[in-house]
Amino acid sequence: MLFINSDPSEVDAFSLLSENYNWNIESSSNSFQAIQRIKENPIYNALIIDHAIQPLTPIQLIDYLTIELDINIPAVLIIEESASENLKNEELFLVMKKPITKGKLDKILYFVSESVGNSNNQIKPYSLDYLKQLSDNDTAFILESLQIFKDSVYVKINELKQAIKNLEYNTAREIAHNIKPSFEMLDNNYSKVLCNNICYEVKDQEISFLAEKLSLEYTKIVTELKKEFPNIK
Repeated sequence: MLFINSDPSEVDAFSLLSENYNWNIESSSNSFQAIQRIKENPIYNALIIDHAIQPLTPIQLIDYLTIELDINIPAVLIIEESASENLKNEELFLVMKKPITKGKLDKILYFVSESVGNSNNQIKPYSLDYLKQLSDNDTAFILESLQIFKDSVYVKINELKQAIKNLEYNTAREIAHNIKPSFEMLDNNYSKVLCNNICYEVKDQEISFLAEKLSLEYTKIVTELKKEFPNIK
């Protein structure tokens, strides 16, 4: 991610708050510097843009990237708490008001994941860092934990689908809450956010859509795990 903001303290605060998301965050203090960085590295997953950047405004910056450079990067616009969210050309951005909180970071993650196609095939949808730290890199423990993840989450995903089919939305929310730690164990923040949204954010009729995304992400995790660990059954 590229954070475009002229205030170093806000850059530091954002980086500190997002440490648990395993994001690689670089920063630029102005829009011209940002353009140069993007020319050198056009594969940023997202731009986090402060509304007050100069000399190009956020809209001018996005227009330049898309029209002149033919580069399209999901962009999050950070505005002051007192500002109106009804901005001209706001369809170019996910608009977030200051201050940035953990809940807002979850929304940014979901927005970016959806925009880039949540599972970039070049990036593994899991990390073993937590399990390695927990077990002192005990291979047997890690393999057993991954097998439990595959088996137990498979059951819960099917229970989630059945609850939705039966219109038992409170049960569906409970199931999502129950399996969220399993995805957190593998550092899959996208699935964590999906579970959180099912639990607390969306209306009943929207749960089915997110549950299907969660099921697809689970399938992708298992597929990649089996490539790395053929002993997983």
